[in-house]
Amino acid sequence: MCPQFNNALFVGKVAIRLTKVDSTNVYAKQFISKMNPIEGTAIYADEQYAGRGQIGSKWDAEAKQNLTVSFIFNPTFLLAKEQFYLSQAVALSIYDLLISYGFSPKETKIKWPNDIYIKDKKIAGILIENILRGVHIQHSIVGIGININQYKFNSDLKNPTSFQIEQQKKFDLEQVFLQLCDALEKWYLVLRSRAFNIIEKTYLNRLYLYQKKHRFFDNERNDYVDGIIEGVTNSGWLLLRTSAGLEEIPLKRINF
Repeated sequence: MCPQFNNALFVGKVAIRLTKVDSTNVYAKQFISKMNPIEGTAIYADEQYAGRGQIGSKWDAEAKQNLTVSFIFNPTFLLAKEQFYLSQAVALSIYDLLISYGFSPKETKIKWPNDIYIKDKKIAGILIENILRGVHIQHSIVGIGININQYKFNSDLKNPTSFQIEQQKKFDLEQVFLQLCDALEKWYLVLRSRAFNIIEKTYLNRLYLYQKKHRFFDNERNDYVDGIIEGVTNSGWLLLRTSAGLEEIPLKRINF
């Protein structure tokens, strides 16, 4: 990486580039246990062979074709119960990155809880792991995977897409990384100012299927359910209005 060309004040100023690693999040966690990294430190990998998504799912990325990076933050100003605001801020950062690369705001959406979509297809994912001290967050490892130049994906992946697939050209991974750092810093500073109302409002405005009727599969009921997304709780649960009323839906309970 060449972090000296980064316009951000601290995000990505220290960037550790790895040729190959099992998971940048795992590496970052080990790095924290041994060192006292500067806030905003980035762990960037050319190849990640055991990348992880939310709740044990696998993140598949072709070597040297995508952005697989973890950032280390120290959001000690956040209570553990406020951690979903960090997730929202990160999602908004990736959204802004995509818009800066010419993706349509109408087609770019944040899919609850941790994916970014282009025209109903997944282009990016987020995995945040927090280390707590008492009721506060001491460290956050923000893992981000963005499909950039990959053109073919494993057939078992449901709906992947990439920058190249959507725009029919290749992109400079380093430049995408630097612009991601800028976007992350912007929203992290909003978070640090505790402007939660701005984060919430912007997140909802960009939320996939927000206030639209849609059919979901409810894994708890083992049946389909029609519902309307009305929001997200402070703890990160989805507010879904169904025939049963307004329900708070935890992670992995429903499939879109």
